Amino acid sequence: MACREIVGLRCANPTYELLLIGEDGANLISRSTPIAFIARGQYWVNNHAHVLDGISEEFLRFIELHINAIDLKPYVTGTAQPKMNGIPIALPPLAEQHRIVAKVNELMALCDQLETQLTTAQSDSRRLLEAVLHQALSPCHEEEGWEIN
Repeated sequence: MACREIVGLRCANPTYELLLIGEDGANLISRSTPIAFIARGQYWVNNHAHVLDGISEEFLRFIELHINAIDLKPYVTGTAQPKMNGIPIALPPLAEQHRIVAKVNELMALCDQLETQLTTAQSDSRRLLEAVLHQALSPCHEEEGWEIN
């Protein structure tokens, strides 16, 4: 594999990308946050993460997508403090990796658009409900043609 692993790294180059993969903790099972992610900017990595440096950011993105998509249970040992062991990764040809990453990026952009539309629709719905409630609960005025009983 065209990667090298680095431990105890301090990265101060904001334009340099590395892939960080958590190696232990309950998140390996719960998956409440991504296990793998590309880091940029200034950061410090301790010995609880695997740091991969690859031939390109797109290659690292492919590995990131793979790690975050697979079931990690077969690669995790321990219960009190789960720890991840080696994960074999079958690499498709480079052109296929590019196609997969491009498709995932396209679908994620679509998800972002849908999320924005949903947020807008919820906001519009809330404003409409407030307007209807305000109109319905406002005091009636005889001069507006309302009868007061």
